[in-house]
Amino acid sequence: DKGWAGIENELEFFKTHNDVVALGINDSEKSSDNVTYYEKNGITFALFNFTYGTNGIPLPSDKPWCIDLLENKDKIKQQLAQARKNADCVIVFPHWGTEYSFDASEYQKEYTQLFYDAGVDIVIGCHPHVIEPVEWITKEGSDRKMLVYYSLGNFISHQIDLYSLLGGMAQVTIEKTDGKVQISSAKFVPIVCHYKRGTNNKFEFNVYKLSDYNNDLAATHSQKGGTVEYYTGLVKDVVKNTEFLDF
Repeated sequence: DKGWAGIENELEFFKTHNDVVALGINDSEKSSDNVTYYEKNGITFALFNFTYGTNGIPLPSDKPWCIDLLENKDKIKQQLAQARKNADCVIVFPHWGTEYSFDASEYQKEYTQLFYDAGVDIVIGCHPHVIEPVEWITKEGSDRKMLVYYSLGNFISHQIDLYSLLGGMAQVTIEKTDGKVQISSAKFVPIVCHYKRGTNNKFEFNVYKLSDYNNDLAATHSQKGGTVEYYTGLVKDVVKNTEFLDF
């Protein structure tokens, strides 16, 4: 939202906080072609972030490479092919979908298929401000599965609709045995963004696992009605597959 200056400042920040992997923004055309790898416990991950767009804010005309966009399918396929050769596990974090829709859009499904065909292992999406389903993507005649979290919703925000105050965390266990990598567990952990007026009438924010939330806390929220029962029902209605639920 802050244009090129915001990108520069954020990249500079993450240079001094290198325990966090920054994705999706670039300081040069050359760096926009690079694949980001991350190694943990002997497993090499290739990590990508792509966005459908920039919410109507134009990219700098002389720096069209500063944001990794979904629209460049050929480049995406090329980078994913490179990643598949060099990484044990390929993860894509797309910024996509229809705001406030609990269902995956045709656009999301189109790119889900592209990711599957390119050998991606896990997709974890955001942007709609609400949670969306979690599922395994498979193909007839193949035993390969791709895990997709279409939208984790909001983590922390000051949105006012109850359904936008429910988000989730992807909890995935990845194991490597005899050179073979597999997803041994995949869960959707529901969270509630809780805020209320505090000192000097300023808002105080907290994020709770739904499993730790209670109706006494809910009664102190600035937005009323977000009971444990409400959020539990919403999670079950949207995520649907109980295999992924963890609360």
